Amino acid sequence: MNLEDAILEALRPRGRRAVLLNFFTGGLTVLQVLERLPPDLKQVLLAGDSLPQERRRGALDQVVKALFVHIDAGHVQRRRTRLRTSMVDVYRLA
Repeated sequence: MNLEDAILEALRPRGRRAVLLNFFTGGLTVLQVLERLPPDLKQVLLAGDSLPQERRRGALDQVVKALFVHIDAGHVQRRRTRLRTSMVDVYRLA
């Protein structure tokens, strides 16, 4: 499964709790999308011999690039929302 297909699958709500969470927050953050990817794909994204923080930042950058491909195609919507005390971008299926 490639990254773009896995991201669309990760954005699909799983169960009632996820539907409610999407309703109240507006979607998933990039980190939540990364955590919901299949384990083998997540390992590929986090692979490397640099520091763990750099590997994670690189993986998040790749997820953001794939999300913007879907945003340009009209499959995903992006919204800025407040979570606790900070403003973050959340993504959901269009």
